Amino acid sequence: MSYAGKNLKYLRKLRGWTQEEFANKLKIKRSLVGAYEEERAEPRIEILEEIGSIFKLSLDELLQKLVALGLKEYQRVKPVAAPRLDSKAQTKRVMWERDQRRCTNCGSYFAVQEDHKHPKAWGGQYSLNNMRLLCRSCNQRAAIKHFGAKKMDQHLNS
Repeated sequence: MSYAGKNLKYLRKLRGWTQEEFANKLKIKRSLVGAYEEERAEPRIEILEEIGSIFKLSLDELLQKLVALGLKEYQRVKPVAAPRLDSKAQTKRVMWERDQRRCTNCGSYFAVQEDHKHPKAWGGQYSLNNMRLLCRSCNQRAAIKHFGAKKMDQHLNS
């Protein structure tokens, strides 16, 4: 990523110039200054030489200054952390791919839900080995088997 446009804007603002004033000094249109600052266009070498003379810098010094400012800006950007491989989202993705997006009991694609083989209420872990996909009917039967019909009746008939 180039920071030349941001740095040009930074140098312009250090002098307290508007885009219009800067454009007049360069003998170009204000919209072109905006395009340089937003990096929609790159200045020709003649324009860079003119910018250098306005800031009383050689072309080499100007480019070094723009690069140095860019490096400072780059160092302030915090790196984005890579996604954890053991995250819940990753576990879900792997499980859905492993089970081919269908119920592991009956093979149905209708109303597929995530299920813990060993329920979390009984200390089951959120791990790939303890997770499976079941359709709604198979999931309800598994819940009745684990928790009993009396306990599940309040959830199924409400």
